[in-house]
Amino acid sequence: MITLKETMLKMSVSGLSKIINPTVMDIIYEFDASPNLSNLINIVLEVYTEQGLLSDKNKLINILEHLPESEANNLSNHLNITINKSEPWAYIYNLKISRVPDVLKFFGISYSSTNKSDSDYAEALEVIRPKYALFPHQEVAIREIQKFLTRESLGARVLLHMPTGAGKTRTSMNVVSDFFRETAELREDKVVIWLADTEELCEQAAEEFEKAWKSLGVGDVSLYRFYGNYEHELTNISSGFVVAGLHKLNARLGKDQSGTLKLGSKLRLIVFDEAHKILAPTYQHIVQLFQSVSNPGLLGLSATPGRATFDQAKNQEFADFFNRNKVELKIKGYDNPVDYLQDSGYLAKVNYIDLPYKPEDLVLTENDIKAISEREVIPERILKALGDDTKRNIKIIEVALREVENGSHIILFACSVQNAEGIYALLAYKGLKVGIVTSDTPKDLRRQVIDQYRSGELSIIVNYGVLTTGFDAPITNVAIIGRPTTSLTLYSQMVGRASRGEKAGGNKECTVYTVTDDLPGFRNMADAFKYWDDAWN
Repeated sequence: MITLKETMLKMSVSGLSKIINPTVMDIIYEFDASPNLSNLINIVLEVYTEQGLLSDKNKLINILEHLPESEANNLSNHLNITINKSEPWAYIYNLKISRVPDVLKFFGISYSSTNKSDSDYAEALEVIRPKYALFPHQEVAIREIQKFLTRESLGARVLLHMPTGAGKTRTSMNVVSDFFRETAELREDKVVIWLADTEELCEQAAEEFEKAWKSLGVGDVSLYRFYGNYEHELTNISSGFVVAGLHKLNARLGKDQSGTLKLGSKLRLIVFDEAHKILAPTYQHIVQLFQSVSNPGLLGLSATPGRATFDQAKNQEFADFFNRNKVELKIKGYDNPVDYLQDSGYLAKVNYIDLPYKPEDLVLTENDIKAISEREVIPERILKALGDDTKRNIKIIEVALREVENGSHIILFACSVQNAEGIYALLAYKGLKVGIVTSDTPKDLRRQVIDQYRSGELSIIVNYGVLTTGFDAPITNVAIIGRPTTSLTLYSQMVGRASRGEKAGGNKECTVYTVTDDLPGFRNMADAFKYWDDAWN
């Protein structure tokens, strides 16, 4: 059984400040800029008492939000409440004060009745929680975006820059929903289109819009899927939300330009996921074509707002494409929003561990060095050599075995399809609950393996070339990066698979192992977030 103090220890200092008198915090900060959490909790318990904390609805919610998932389930059982397993904390927000004695009993606290009768606990105030809620930093981002994307500012371009795991998709779906709500009289002949370059990202967007509109919508909106095996005659789309795969859309443009142009004439807003790819010639052509037809606004989404790690001119070209209009998180008291997101529990705090390795037989040629420095590409020859290196693979597998024993849920990034298959085979041979997903894996099997991993049936998923974007598994608390990269974008995406925080259904902390092969690379997500600022400034 968990105690109340143990639960409060899972709160950050900023979280604890929500249930304590601001004056008290101001005084403490005068003497200690980094207060000790345990000491603060002792003060709170002395001032408010355990029963007093849990008898205050707002304090009760703030505390119970930090229950581990297993304990949230235990509390629901204790209260005889049926819950949604995907949101085991949801019932907390509607918990009645009359249940306080039961909550106290759950924490092993004796209930002492005051002069008030139980009927005196009837509430005059009830907190109503939205089903598609935004965090405060997401609300601020939306207000900044809306300054650019108004009815009057047709053709405007703006980039939303948020770290992986901070909620770019949810934030932008609120923007999309606002467009449909605010242009209700035009909804019959206006289209919002979401562009992405992988089926995983497209499917994620379609599912998220369906979830968002059911909570935020007014009236019916048609959802069109145009990616993978989904087909539509573009000329027949007169209104609604279109999720389109860029490869499929480009192929259709080559066959049916008039139909594509007719769709373009209906556009009110374009949302471009993974916008750092927007200047690829075919992608840029699609966007510019659409904007030339009906002048819709453009919202780009990216955790890494740049095209190249070592070529500042390319990054400035990308910033210029968006007219240097970038909305990012600005948090008072924080130089870097990643630090705030981690301190507040939206992102997990990352423990970076290097796995140094020096390949014995690998020699870089001048062409290799040129490819790495100029094109930011690790040559296939090098990836194959690293993937075939038995000692290197053993080093990776030893880490995986140790973490599985610790109860971790792991995503492992391999060097190649062959390397992924080799590591998977050995882990499976060792009896681990392991799955594999690569670009060669059939789509149906890929979905099955991912679902098994998300549900906890598998402890580790080995992959190559697939799960860096469009993959959301909050259960993940360890990433093993065995794939070398000089791309800050790719490295950030790999780290992001494990760094979803507790408030977003993830973990308080996570661990990222990076194999270092005497090649250029990156080691910190917070540094990565600020890397691109010069190009935009």
